[in-house]
Amino acid sequence: MRQETHLRSYSQLLRVLTLCAVTLCTVMAFAQQQQTQAPADTSDAKLQSVAKAYVKVQAIQQEYGPKVKAAKDAQEAQQLREEANTKSAKAVDEVGGVTVEEYTQTLQAAQSDDQLRQRLVQQIQKEQPKEQPK
Repeated sequence: MRQETHLRSYSQLLRVLTLCAVTLCTVMAFAQQQQTQAPADTSDAKLQSVAKAYVKVQAIQQEYGPKVKAAKDAQEAQQLREEANTKSAKAVDEVGGVTVEEYTQTLQAAQSDDQLRQRLVQQIQKEQPKEQPK
């Protein structure tokens, strides 16, 4: 039982990190002239804003992923990607407390900073909608 719980937790962590990588690729299209340095502000409040934005961006990506795959041609797929990217950037802006650039920088920094990544994953897990028991 305990081992099963650990496997579920590990599986969830891997899913979150995978989604984080996908989101980073999407949002990077909007961030102009990215800086590779860690963001100056990695406070809990800033990470909470990044986590809220991340959850919203993931919902958008999950909505548009199948649409892009089902596109009739490359032009339609590109148009859908651009629409998803625009909605993603707007979602980050609407969260408040973080810009698209700060959001992207934080995700980039989390890829190489284990401590930051761990804090961010914890915030993301807090922000994700809870699954209803069946």
